[in-house]
Amino acid sequence: MGTALWGLLGLIYGQVIELQSGKPRLVTFPELGSKRPLLWVALAWRHPPAYQELGRIVAFLVAQEDTLNPSSAALRRQLGNLGGHLSLWSMPEGAAVCLTVPRRAAVEAVSWLYAALRALPLQDSLAWQRLRQRAAKAWTGFALKQEVEWLLRGSPLLPPSLAWPQALAYIQRYLAPESLYVIFGGSLSFREKFQIGRLPLKIPLKPVSDSLPSLAVPPIPDTLIQNLWAYPGYVGLLVEGPLNWKERLAFREAFLSRWQREAPPLQWSLHLRDRTHLLLQARLDGRSYAFLRRLSTLTAQDSLEAQAWQAAFELFFRKVCAHPEEYPDLWITPVLMGDTLRLMDTLPAQVWRNGWPFRARGVWIGNETLALDTLVSTPPPARPPAAAVPDFLWTGPGLPPLGEWAAAFRLFWKPPCRRPCELSAYYRTVRERKRLTEYLHQLRLELIRTHQIPPEALEIYLRPLPVGFPPKAIRFRCFRC
Repeated sequence: MGTALWGLLGLIYGQVIELQSGKPRLVTFPELGSKRPLLWVALAWRHPPAYQELGRIVAFLVAQEDTLNPSSAALRRQLGNLGGHLSLWSMPEGAAVCLTVPRRAAVEAVSWLYAALRALPLQDSLAWQRLRQRAAKAWTGFALKQEVEWLLRGSPLLPPSLAWPQALAYIQRYLAPESLYVIFGGSLSFREKFQIGRLPLKIPLKPVSDSLPSLAVPPIPDTLIQNLWAYPGYVGLLVEGPLNWKERLAFREAFLSRWQREAPPLQWSLHLRDRTHLLLQARLDGRSYAFLRRLSTLTAQDSLEAQAWQAAFELFFRKVCAHPEEYPDLWITPVLMGDTLRLMDTLPAQVWRNGWPFRARGVWIGNETLALDTLVSTPPPARPPAAAVPDFLWTGPGLPPLGEWAAAFRLFWKPPCRRPCELSAYYRTVRERKRLTEYLHQLRLELIRTHQIPPEALEIYLRPLPVGFPPKAIRFRCFRC
């Protein structure tokens, strides 16, 4: 096949990239969703940050979203027969068309994506006009979240100069076969790789005279907008995160844990924006708004909070690996940027001890009514800080750290606190319940006899195993008294 195969450190735990002359790069993450009946695949390409919106509309073309095109209807029926689900991805680094298909249909999924590329309406400027109008109408004036994201991009509309010839120039420059990436969230057999390597891909492009105009992305200013209709408040922020992608996930979980504990938002979304930033959009009350305004550093207040951050990070990371199709930002962006991903890397303890600076800029929407919010203007009376509520998730190997759990319990649980804490395990089948019940009773007995936890303060529970949850997890948690 003329294939140059190179694996990164930790071959089965990181991405494997295969190069073939005149063909897209084949990138596989063998450990992502490897035990699931579904497979996630993305056809991705790079572009400069200024062309994000142009790339988004070209992705509409590749995905055959033009309902008036006969070939689009035929391809959509074919995708339905395949049992696939289609989604689009667009960020400053590039764009992608993603499919989630049955595991057996890996080759057919790539064949469909290549067919969609070959069916691009390159002689039909009306298709471009229809999709451009549709894209603009979907954003303008209908939702605050989308409007704020437009502002964060630096330009609310596509420049008028970006007409059909510029779209053709974009396709010719960035969708050439050797510039594409085929990314799999899962492993492929040698036979499947061989069949994918033989799939035909040739886009019938003709040279175009018009070149792409050079666009500049202006820096995003930190803007405060007074808006009477924005109460309880809204923000759209670019949050600066660590360069290392896995540390960026740790930063994300630490921030969300602190935010949810001290001043939870009403609604929020947070995902990777580019190589150095996360995009945060949230609807807030006065207390949560003030929390974001004054937050400058993100450092664990004690060892218990650091352990809680680490547990949240490990749980989120397991979810990311089990369901890659729900987190395309985490996999497509590093591949397009050429970052090295090793899924089994561990973060050193120093990361959790040192913490991170918190720097955010973007759009802050509020009004004078926020000053009257009792959550902001009436501070609580001074009192000694309460101990953090114990909430630990252990996933092995070995035995749970009962001594640490008991120490946290003694700091928190004091009479007349009447609500008992919980010691929980999770079962996949009914037959596992007896074994897990006996095991939980042994742990409870150890906590009572060795670590002096009052018997009335600890109950055991068995729960069904949630999707994507670690199967051997033991959870120890208490509640506000």
